[in-house]
Amino acid sequence: MDKVQYKKNKLSQEKIDFFQSLPRWSWDVKASQWDESFEFLRKFVEKTGHAKVPATHVEKGFHLGTWVNTNRYSHSKGKLTQDKIKLLEQLSDWRWSKSIKK
Repeated sequence: MDKVQYKKNKLSQEKIDFFQSLPRWSWDVKASQWDESFEFLRKFVEKTGHAKVPATHVEKGFHLGTWVNTNRYSHSKGKLTQDKIKLLEQLSDWRWSKSIKK
């Protein structure tokens, strides 16, 4: 309810400040989840020197290979924003083709 009021600019500044003071708070959960997932990929690239994530790869309980393939699929359907495309393409050895299997 408060997120709806926030989007309609009907939430008091006191409540806005309260929510924004909470650790890991986000008004846009989907965007935050994508950013957190991208961070797993960025760390994988930092560790391995490439972005060729095996389809079944799991990183600290996160299904990174699945996430990578989901983004490749979204891109193929034209459903990935230019900002996300740019971030992914800046990674070392990023490819839009399917990841390798493990």
